[in-house]
Amino acid sequence: MDQLAVEEAISVLLQESNIHSPSAEDIEHARDIVLQFGCLPIAINQAGAYIRSRHKSLAAFKKLCQERRKDILDFKPRLAAYDQTVLTTWNMNFEQVERDSRDARILLLLFCYLEPADIPEAMLDRACTSQKRWDHRGEILEESPVSSGIDEEFVQLVKNELKFDDAIEVLQSFSLIYVNQDQKTGLRKFSIHPLVQYCASQRVSVEFREYWRLQAIALICHAFPRDDILEPFYFKAGIEQLPHVWRIHQEFMFLSETALDSTLLKRNMAALYLSASRFRTKTWKTECINQAKRLSQDINDQYLCMSVAERESSLLRMTGKGSQSDAVLIGFIGNDPSTKPETFRVDLRCNARLGKLIHSRAENLLDSGDLEAAQTQLLRWTPIDDHSPSSMEKTVQVSINVSLGRILKTQGQFQDALGLLGRTFQQIESEDVMAGGWRRVLFANLGDLYCEVGRPADAQAILIPELESMRLATSHNTSSGRRLQSVLAESYIRSGSYQRASKVLANVQRVIQNKRENDNITNRNLFRTWTMLARISEGQEEWEEALHCWNAALTVLRVLGKSPGPDVATLCFGIAFALLKCGQMQESAKVERQARSFVGAEKERMYQTTGLDSYWRDHVLEELAQK
Repeated sequence: MDQLAVEEAISVLLQESNIHSPSAEDIEHARDIVLQFGCLPIAINQAGAYIRSRHKSLAAFKKLCQERRKDILDFKPRLAAYDQTVLTTWNMNFEQVERDSRDARILLLLFCYLEPADIPEAMLDRACTSQKRWDHRGEILEESPVSSGIDEEFVQLVKNELKFDDAIEVLQSFSLIYVNQDQKTGLRKFSIHPLVQYCASQRVSVEFREYWRLQAIALICHAFPRDDILEPFYFKAGIEQLPHVWRIHQEFMFLSETALDSTLLKRNMAALYLSASRFRTKTWKTECINQAKRLSQDINDQYLCMSVAERESSLLRMTGKGSQSDAVLIGFIGNDPSTKPETFRVDLRCNARLGKLIHSRAENLLDSGDLEAAQTQLLRWTPIDDHSPSSMEKTVQVSINVSLGRILKTQGQFQDALGLLGRTFQQIESEDVMAGGWRRVLFANLGDLYCEVGRPADAQAILIPELESMRLATSHNTSSGRRLQSVLAESYIRSGSYQRASKVLANVQRVIQNKRENDNITNRNLFRTWTMLARISEGQEEWEEALHCWNAALTVLRVLGKSPGPDVATLCFGIAFALLKCGQMQESAKVERQARSFVGAEKERMYQTTGLDSYWRDHVLEELAQK
């Protein structure tokens, strides 16, 4: 079972194939072949023997592998020095497992359709445990694994620790799986060689293969976290299981037409795609949303269709496509969302989802600077029963209140915003209201307001414990975690603790630099980071460094597609002030005049970036006026 390193495997393959002077193309073909065989020595030797005895080119053999892998694994050259093939070697082990342990056989067949390198025991346990879902009343229900389509015998096996450990021991004794244990948590992770997966699956009938493929799909659909409101460790569990979503995505494509007729399967896969669309790259997110949209439309599920629309509009907004985001929403929102279809009274989830769609539309308006229209949108939504809203409707109300508070803050009505968000904070702390990710958005906005009104210690009192809990869940460097870190850095700047602020911002920059691609949310976070670093440099009278940071922030604004206006004006005031302190009087005056021309286009003052657009801007304008 021990694998060779890739370069070593290539060398063995070329030697066994009797290829002594390989071309660059030969080496690339050899690389593809050894990866197909998982760098397993016996399989590499057998492949080389086939190529040598049949006088095949590496390119021709690679094509043959894709078409007739089983025949190649069972190939034995007439003049071979050994009489065991890959299939015969493992078949003896498989037969012994089947005789010794039905439980081990069940586990092996399921493992054949999961991502082979990393199968967490915690994921298996989660798949065999009831999971929280929203029911039609907008309340929480516990959905059992069996109702999600998971084999009851498998559930009982995983939940019986002694039987499960016995089955694992049997598979391990025949070198069919590896077991690794985390020294800190004690949790186990299993791995299985891809060729073991292939050979084991080929021993059973086509119908049996399809059954266990469906079981693997049902397992991941049930285990993958659906909702950050219902799941306290949503991010951590999602990251751990994400490789299996990709594998299940591939297995789903191999299902027969009969299997694909299942409404339960389509509904579960649509929900899985929707949840997985919150992770990884833009391309992956788009693919997941498209798959979820196709499946939800196919089964005509109104709630799922609305959920997909909300997620699609959010992704489009994050990538700077506000008009396309609006187009997705309009079909669901209509002209008067206060007039609700009668079906919404039967399925309160749909009314809650309508609130989320309206909220998404308001977010688009906020991004475009139309605060009044955004406020109007947010106030249009109400629960079905104002006196007794469902739990799901309460979570929507939290998000709406947070955005209404953000509007008040942007308008400079800090005390009114503080009152609204303070009441919302008390509500989620003292009442049975779940806020999920919106809890952190609330904390970020509340922290910003504390900074605006000169109460940085109050901001730190709510931010530090929240970030510590996120750090324990390894989610502190997510988008919401970086947002909280930025607010914490602002509170340190407000209290003159420049060294602490710099340390926090250095971490935010490091995380952003390691991202594969930046969306609008990340770029706004980066913009704010540069402006805070510029203000720290000014506070420490490091004017050249401040100038560098202001120009870096200006570059990010251009990436965001911001035209000359209040944002650019504020940065230009910063640049003018830094130039003044560097002794470049004429250049400073020129930039200041440019900034004031941008301010002239400002209809009303907006306080978008905490500190920057308020007390810092007032300070700099006063300094420039006295020059």
